[in-house]
Amino acid sequence: MRQLTLCLVFLGSVAGCSMQPVVQFDDPNTYCTRYMIYDMCAHDADGDRVTDYFFFGDDEQVFLVRDGFTPTRRPLHVCVQSIGKRLQSIANQILDPEIQASPSDARRVKTGLITEYVKLIPRISKCQIENGRGAEDADTFLDG
Repeated sequence: MRQLTLCLVFLGSVAGCSMQPVVQFDDPNTYCTRYMIYDMCAHDADGDRVTDYFFFGDDEQVFLVRDGFTPTRRPLHVCVQSIGKRLQSIANQILDPEIQASPSDARRVKTGLITEYVKLIPRISKCQIENGRGAEDADTFLDG
């Protein structure tokens, strides 16, 4: 458990270190930021301040979706995962402008999202293998 915590702290600290600008969409209900090596975007489809899904900034594939919601504007990644209750409560905070205005609050939310995403990696890896893609890594997961 200590190794996981150290890994998450490291990932959280380097998550914003890239020199490339983060992709942005002209939509007030979408917030994009860099997590590890990916540009990931949270989207609230109906403006109710509930994050409906997360998608990759480069190809717009949805990789996390709120239970009961079906995205229609963007394609689903073959290994799309459901947003659980804990992840949902954290995800809803990412679209809050007050939280994003506070670097410490934004970092806390980002670290929480990474922590919850890491818990999904075994399922994602299993799906990737079942679809002939090999274990989850930076080169294969984005190939959708």
